[in-house]
Amino acid sequence: MPWQFLIRGSLILAAYKFPKFQIIFGFFVIMLMNIICMLCLFIAWADYGTEPISVIKFEIGTGLVFLLTGWVLGVALIRQGRRKVGQANKNSSSPV
Repeated sequence: MPWQFLIRGSLILAAYKFPKFQIIFGFFVIMLMNIICMLCLFIAWADYGTEPISVIKFEIGTGLVFLLTGWVLGVALIRQGRRKVGQANKNSSSPV
């Protein structure tokens, strides 16, 4: 499992050093979570006639949770990245 720490550390380091990476990663999170949501809703549609309604409700709920989580985290990353880019531009343009 040390490779997981390496991947997480590299993502955190990239987001800290490069604010534009944070913006791109925010869009990636939104897209990935939307794809997972569509997959969950497709599975619920495919299971509609054969599974109990509780299973269908759980699949729909899981899909909606993924959708909401993806948008909240993605928008937060994008806003944070834009704020960092704005601060960096403000600091670099001011005469010292």
